[in-house]
Amino acid sequence: PEGKTYFAPRHYTITSQPGDDYYQVSIKKMVTDTEHPGVMSNYMHSKNIGDTVQLGPVFGPPPLQQCGPAGKSRVAAFVSVGVGVTPTIAMLPTATQERPRVAVFHGDHSSETFPFKQYIEETVLEAGGILNVSYSREKGVNSPHVSEGRLTGAKIIEALEKENLDYKTGVDFFICAGATASPMIYKDLHAAG
Repeated sequence: PEGKTYFAPRHYTITSQPGDDYYQVSIKKMVTDTEHPGVMSNYMHSKNIGDTVQLGPVFGPPPLQQCGPAGKSRVAAFVSVGVGVTPTIAMLPTATQERPRVAVFHGDHSSETFPFKQYIEETVLEAGGILNVSYSREKGVNSPHVSEGRLTGAKIIEALEKENLDYKTGVDFFICAGATASPMIYKDLHAAG
């Protein structure tokens, strides 16, 4: 914001694809009447095409490449909660081309708060992947891909077993679920093997 040098630095995921002639970041606008007013998300949403914003350098290797050549024979399972879905958006197109199958496990308050819901559903289902969404505050959703309650490691394992996938050796997990949910999901998955 104006007059605020380095006021609120943030790490955003680049969601454009390799070879694109532009960089795209996907930022969910946070409602301003909440406890956390989303200073930077609202600032970024106030910008217009052609406006300039100062960015830092891109860092970190692409996560799919960290799995090495052997990773291409395993299922890519993306686990996210809330806006943690943006790394999934970034990796999903490559994973659908390079992996035998993809799985997306996402937790959110409701279908209304699920960022990129339509894109995720279309991409995963068109690729023959596994889609499993948990809504903690929405009841009565009639969909084979949706369950009520929080996303848990047990739900993830159950969905993979239902598809006859060996979650211990045949799946690479990519988890971006926030400070509260990530440790719980990781603990469940780690305990299962």
